Amino acid sequence: MLCWYCKSSHMYPFESLGKGWFKCSDCGATWIEMPKPVSKKRKVTK
Repeated sequence: MLCWYCKSSHMYPFESLGKGWFKCSDCGATWIEMPKPVSKKRKVTK
């Protein structure tokens, strides 16, 4: 996984912030993987 800030590939899971968090060992930037929202809208056909 590439860091969004410094573009290094040293991102690692950082569970102390919560589930889904990653931290870069080079610059210290944090990132969370958010699950994709499921659309609850139904298609209306006429």
